[in-house]
Parts: sequence; structure tokens; C-alpha cells
Amino acid sequence: MNDKTIAKVCLPKRNTMLMDNTELIAVGWGTTYENSEHASDSLRQVTLTAINSSSSLCTSIAHDMTTQLCAGTIPYSGKDTCQGDSGGPLMIFNNDKQWEIQGVTSYGEGCGRRYTSGVYTRVGYYLDWINQTIE
Repeated sequence: MNDKTIAKVCLPKRNTMLMDNTELIAVGWGTTYENSEHASDSLRQVTLTAINSSSSLCTSIAHDMTTQLCAGTIPYSGKDTCQGDSGGPLMIFNNDKQWEIQGVTSYGEGCGRRYTSGVYTRVGYYLDWINQTIE
């Protein structure tokens, strides 16, 4: 791979549960504000934090915490992934100094709204399927 917008990312351990307030990085080519019709011209990133699954910021929007996780900004400043970012990675920089994917951008209420979180598909839950598929 010789493209600055493509890189390898490590898979997490099975059913990894993030600690509350773990710093996460989401990247994508989506719009930079809600209801925009124009995708970003450059790959963008946003720093988010893992939000407790029992927080009302999460329970009001997520449906299954075994397969989903919530992330946003604290103190809820309105940073988020946006339309066009779906399918992109939500990553941590792990203790081995490697990028590790924890989630896949899924959905939210608009984007960048204050006092809301985004919902991400929990990659660790699907490791068996991923490993079978890539064998």
C-alpha cells in the first residue's frame, strides 16, 4: 500500500469493553456539518471519548450494547462523525503503540449535535465472523 489515506489497523481482542472516557479517534471523508451536501476533500479525524453504556447520552440512541458502543465528546461540545463517514473506523492507539479498531461508524442523531453521542458497531463482537471471512 502506497497511499497516505490507506493503512493497516489491528483487530481488538474478542469482546473488548472500553473503559469510560477512553480516547478514540474516528476518521472519514464525510461532510463537516449536518445537512451539508459536500463531502470533505481531505481525510479528517475527530477525537472522541467512549461514553458509558448506561448514560442517557447512549441509551437514548443505542439499542444493543453487546454489538454497539457510544462515543462523543466530553463535555459534549458537539464534535462527531457525520454523513458520509459511515463504515469508517473508530480506533484507539493501544499499549503496543499500534492503531486498533474498536468500532465502525454507524449512526447518530444528525451530526455534531451537543449532548448526543454517535453509535458505532463493536468490532470485537464480530471477530469470529471477521476471522472466518479473511481466512
